[in-house]
Amino acid sequence: MAKLDPANVTFNSGAVLRGTLTSLALTFVLSLAGGLVYFFTALPEQTMPFLSAGIILLSAASGSFVAARRAGGKGLYHGLAVGLATFALLWVAALFLSPPDASAQGILEKLSLSVLGGLLGGFAGVTFLP
Repeated sequence: MAKLDPANVTFNSGAVLRGTLTSLALTFVLSLAGGLVYFFTALPEQTMPFLSAGIILLSAASGSFVAARRAGGKGLYHGLAVGLATFALLWVAALFLSPPDASAQGILEKLSLSVLGGLLGGFAGVTFLP
């Protein structure tokens, strides 16, 4: 594991890529699990926006945590980069899958959740360095 030495830490694009891939993979797995829960239970669909928000927040935070730990520092920068990259890729995927559903409010909510998750995960990633 990387040791925290703020003087020698630069922006690590490899760590951001790994964090973004982690975030996207977790988003896919959690979305699939959520879909199965909704399919096999009587959970009302009105709760789906809350589940979706939780998935985006948790995924961005987890990917940012991975990126900040791999980079060894500058967790807020790495976390923000992962959050923004995750949002951008999810937004592009959403445009291809359901173009008319992209409202300005929905986009801003998902951007806010991705950035918040990214910052929290990046902060946690450098806070808990060994």
